[in-house]
Amino acid sequence: YKVGDCVQYRGEACRQYLSGRMIMLTSESREDMYDIDRNLRAATMFIDSSPSISQQCRQISQAVACFHMYKVCNTTSPIPSKQPLAICKKDCELIQKEICPSELALAAEHDLVGDGPKALFPSCPALPTAGSCIPILDAQRSQMSTSSETPRGHLTHWCYVNTGMKYEGAVSTTESGKTCLNWSE
Repeated sequence: YKVGDCVQYRGEACRQYLSGRMIMLTSESREDMYDIDRNLRAATMFIDSSPSISQQCRQISQAVACFHMYKVCNTTSPIPSKQPLAICKKDCELIQKEICPSELALAAEHDLVGDGPKALFPSCPALPTAGSCIPILDAQRSQMSTSSETPRGHLTHWCYVNTGMKYEGAVSTTESGKTCLNWSE
């Protein structure tokens, strides 16, 4: 594989949004691609544990970060395109101006908005106004209304942070089948 090729997403951090989708390789280094996933998992844990971020913005921000950090290939176009799909500009503007304005202002202060290596969110004015885009808000509404199982992003603590003292998840068994000890032990 080389930079610009489209491969199926096989990571963990964005499985809820990118499972089965094709993403564009942005580096020939596998480690660089793994770094994106690690950084997104860390960002998600921070966002999920931050009391200043509303529940709605947590879910939306995870979706936006996944679709922004990973370049999603346009597989619906009859002509293969090297131009990845971007988040819909109108959704980006609504999120920035109405749904999560304080959260995005805070993110911008920490260089998390734009096209830099740390950026989890796109700069809305820089997004194309093209018809082919990734809808975030419509997808969120339909997911919230049709999903009977609570997606991972809705849980406040699906993973432990620091010592795990405030872990509220339901998992008490490791992937290898061993039973976890109580945090108090």
